[in-house]
Amino acid sequence: MSKSTKYSAKETVDDLEEMSTRLAADLRKHIRSLANYPLLSEPWCEMAEVCGRIASISDMESSLSDSKSDGTLWE
Repeated sequence: MSKSTKYSAKETVDDLEEMSTRLAADLRKHIRSLANYPLLSEPWCEMAEVCGRIASISDMESSLSDSKSDGTLWE
């Protein structure tokens, strides 16, 4: 294995880890912004969009954990 191949694999892992960290921080920010807004107001519609994003990420996470029998939803 050449040095360039060895280091490029590490960069891919680092990029994936960095993206995962940014996604987690973004999710935390959006979850903290959930509140009680007047029905169908602009903030309520934005919150509904955030809930949809959280749901799709949860679905992806749950399908990943199906492949690992000992994994939890948030691993």
